[in-house]
Amino acid sequence: MVKSFAIDPIFRTPFDSTPGVFDTQLFIEVQLRGTLFPGTAGNQGEVMSPLRGEIRLQSDHLLARDSRTNCEWQSFANNQAKLQSAFKAAMLKLSILGHKQSDLIDCSDVIPTTKPVIGRPHLPAGQKQSNIEQACATAAFPTFTADPGPATAVPPVPPS
Repeated sequence: MVKSFAIDPIFRTPFDSTPGVFDTQLFIEVQLRGTLFPGTAGNQGEVMSPLRGEIRLQSDHLLARDSRTNCEWQSFANNQAKLQSAFKAAMLKLSILGHKQSDLIDCSDVIPTTKPVIGRPHLPAGQKQSNIEQACATAAFPTFTADPGPATAVPPVPPS
């Protein structure tokens, strides 16, 4: 797993405005036009982010814009159930890579439960639908309303 501090030396820099919540915000925010870096520019593996305090991995940026993956990426933006199902299937494939599933012990009961998703997918405050960089040629990006108030700034992730 890539950690943000390995890209830009800012410890606990989140990838979206809802760190700690397994929701679809990442798939919305990666489509927003980047304007700044959370720390220093020119770091390998990082591109500009749309929100102060948020880091964007170059790999996410490219997946969201590549013609082979952009429509699938976009499809997660407002579909929490699809995201959870796809994530579950991918994690299962990764967990048994090189093993027979019957030889493994299910220890999923020790995995902490995730925080529930509260609210709906949205644009962060200060963003507009016109800031979305449309990449999927066969479907328009879903329309979202922006949070009210001043532009969203994302604080570092607190220690757990």
